[in-house]
Amino acid sequence: MLENIERLRALGKCILFSTHIMREVERLCDRVAIISQGRIQACGTLAELRERHEEQDLEELFFTLVS
Repeated sequence: MLENIERLRALGKCILFSTHIMREVERLCDRVAIISQGRIQACGTLAELRERHEEQDLEELFFTLVS
């Protein structure tokens, strides 16, 4: 499945991908929205989120934002 998503992404297709597995997010996503309790807590590229929240580890960033 992940390889198919990568292939479609390479073709320029827009894909909405929902997961709690941050390794998959880092591998597949150009832009990320972190949602908790029905609200977007953060949105942007991985680089933007890491810089804005001063956290390089995406899993730590996720848990900080949803706590």
